[in-house]
Amino acid sequence: MAKNDLVQTIGDARRASGEVLTDLSDADWDSLSLCEGWRVREVVAHLTMPVRYRAPQLLAEMIRCNGNFTRMSDLVARRRAPWAS
Repeated sequence: MAKNDLVQTIGDARRASGEVLTDLSDADWDSLSLCEGWRVREVVAHLTMPVRYRAPQLLAEMIRCNGNFTRMSDLVARRRAPWAS
C-alpha cells in the first residue's frame, strides 16, 4: 500500500469512528467494554491517545509510571476519557 493510500485509509477510518461516536448516548459511553474495567469512554480515550498526546507528553507519563506502559495507558485513559463522569 502506498503512503498516500495509507493516510487516506486512516483518515477515512477516523472519520467513520467519529460519526459512530457522535451518536452515542450517555448510557452508551458508560457501557462496559470487552476491556476489563473500562467503559466505552476509556477505550476511546486509549485509542485516541496517539493523536491527542505528543511524544514528550507520553514520555513524561511513562516516567511517572516507572516505564509501565499498561499502567500508563490505564491511568491516561481513565483520566482523559471523553466526558468522564
